[in-house]
Amino acid sequence: MFGGEGLILQRVWGEGVVFVNGCADFVELNLQPCQMVKVSTSHAAGWKTNVEYDIQSVGEITTAFFGGVGPFIMTLRGPGKVIL
Repeated sequence: MFGGEGLILQRVWGEGVVFVNGCADFVELNLQPCQMVKVSTSHAAGWKTNVEYDIQSVGEITTAFFGGVGPFIMTLRGPGKVIL
């Protein structure tokens, strides 16, 4: 629970190519206005600037220990592209 990765935000803009490295396949979602997805902070690889995000604790300590997501969860709300 305390030894995992945290959320690191890095903004990238302009013209060119960006390489993103991850430990699994990437999934692209095109969220519609007001559509949202909740994911672990370690599963969010990127999103467009118009996508709103919020980070919250999962609530109970037992959920953080045994729920498989860790102590925090991220809510991404469209419209816009999200990469998980």
